[in-house]
Formats: sequence, C-alpha cells, structure tokens
Amino acid sequence: MHFASIQFPFKYAYHLGFTAISRFNDYVTDLEFILSSDLNPTSHIKHICCKAFKILGFVLRLCRDFQLGLSYKVLYYALVRHIVEYGAVIWDLYDLNDSLRLERV
Repeated sequence: MHFASIQFPFKYAYHLGFTAISRFNDYVTDLEFILSSDLNPTSHIKHICCKAFKILGFVLRLCRDFQLGLSYKVLYYALVRHIVEYGAVIWDLYDLNDSLRLERV
C-alpha cells in the first residue's frame, strides 16, 4: 500500500520468482477509517453513511410505537450521531457531495 497525494504515483510490480504478485486492494482500514491510496475520504464517507443509515433504520423500527419525539432524539444522539461524527476532523468538508451525503443522515 502506498499513500500519495500526487495524481499518478509510481506502483512497483512485485515478483516472486517469475510470477508477478497482484495488488489486493487500494485501501487500508485502520481504527474504522478507510484510507485509500490517493487519500480521498469518499469511500470512508460512503461506508460511514451506510453504517449510520442501518442504525437509523433500526432506531426508527424500534421507536415506531413511541409517543414522545424526545425518544427519537435521544436514541439518534446515542446510537447514530457518534458514528457520523467519528473522525470528522480528518475528512471535514472535503467535497460538497460528501458533506451533503453526511447531512442526509
């Protein structure tokens, strides 16, 4: 895995004997962050939004019979919001589309 902010980084081809070893993927997951080789946080933001929407769907199914709106708010803050805000300093407002995707949650 090679991290670079340049557009076309040099990728060395590794060989074992006369057989070329293919690259497995272009990202690394560390501490729930998906770090791509071009340091673009879009794949991480997509993953976070998908995870937050899953939890939000669970909360909405769970609270279907609740009468108070405060219950929704408390469960949202407890279960969903921390997922979206985790590591926001790293990818804060990288792209308008990514920030809109996060605002939907």
